Amino acid sequence: MKRAWLAMGLLLLLLLLAGCSSKDITQTMKGLKGGSLGGQWCQPGDQIGMKYYMPSIVGLEDYSSDRLEGAGKLCHLIAKDSTVTADFYLDETALEHFRGNEKAVGNGCVVFSVPGTESKTEMCFGEKAKA
Repeated sequence: MKRAWLAMGLLLLLLLLAGCSSKDITQTMKGLKGGSLGGQWCQPGDQIGMKYYMPSIVGLEDYSSDRLEGAGKLCHLIAKDSTVTADFYLDETALEHFRGNEKAVGNGCVVFSVPGTESKTEMCFGEKAKA
């Protein structure tokens, strides 16, 4: 139970860092109406509306991280501005949360990088995240 609350807290922190609120997500995205979208849950070109960013889905990618147990195929989204690039690697449940399903948490990682530098910060969340 503690891990679930920790995961929820980390995800909320990531969402706040990305400049979005649950109200913004709910108002700007088509909510998922129950259940999985099957093989179409990670469609390249789809965009997720957030307050300051509009990440675009790149597609399913193999992702591995020392900070996320058994990552495997995750949905890669990317958001860029002049000061930071954010790469999101999300499982289906985490993507549902970003689309407005507030009951979902899921697993994933966000990698922040500064254009023109080697600076990268990876933060992972969910039950599979390692401390």
